[in-house]
Amino acid sequence: MAAAAARLRKGALLDAARRALREPSLVAVGALLKADVPAVRAARDAYRARGIRVKKLPNRLCRLAVADTDRAFLAGLFAGDLVVLHPTEASSDAGAQARDLLAATKDAGNVKLLGGALDDAALYAADFERLRDAPSLHELRASVARAVREPAARAARALRQPSVSTGRLAKAQAAKVGRGVRARFDGLGGDDGSGG
Repeated sequence: MAAAAARLRKGALLDAARRALREPSLVAVGALLKADVPAVRAARDAYRARGIRVKKLPNRLCRLAVADTDRAFLAGLFAGDLVVLHPTEASSDAGAQARDLLAATKDAGNVKLLGGALDDAALYAADFERLRDAPSLHELRASVARAVREPAARAARALRQPSVSTGRLAKAQAAKVGRGVRARFDGLGGDDGSGG
C-alpha cells in the first residue's frame, strides 16, 4: 500500500515537473543559496509578487521530465538545491518576462539563475540580462510599422515632386523647341514669320 502511494506521489511530481519545464515559453533554473524553509518561503513570496511561479522539484524527476524533448539540454542543470521558475501567465513578450524574473531574483536574494530555455533555445545566466535589455514586443512592432510607413511616404513624396519638376522641364524644353522653330522660319524669309 505504501509503495503504491509512493508511486502515485512520484507520478504526480513527474507530471508537475513536465508542466513546469515543458509548457511555459520561458523557463529558468535557479540554485538556492539558502535552502532553509524561511528563505525558500521569502523567495516564493518575492517571485509570486512579480507573477512568477516557483517549483522545488527533485532533480532526478526534472531530468526525466525533459528527457527526449526539445529542452533536453536543461538536464545538465539539475544538480544541488534548485528551483524551477516560470511566469504564471503566457506572454509573447520574453523581454518583459525576463525583466520580471530578474527583478524578482534580486528581491528574493537567495536564488542564483543558472540557465533556462526560451521556447527550444538554451539560455545561460547572462542571456536573461540580454533578454531584459531587448526592446519590448510593442517597441518592435512600432519600429516595424515605422519602417514600412517611411518608404511609402518617401515614395509618395518622390512621385509628387518629380511631377512638378518634370512639368517645369517640359515647359523649358518646349520653349527651346519653340525658339528653334521660329529661328528656322525667320531664316526662310521673313522677320514677321508670314513667309511673304
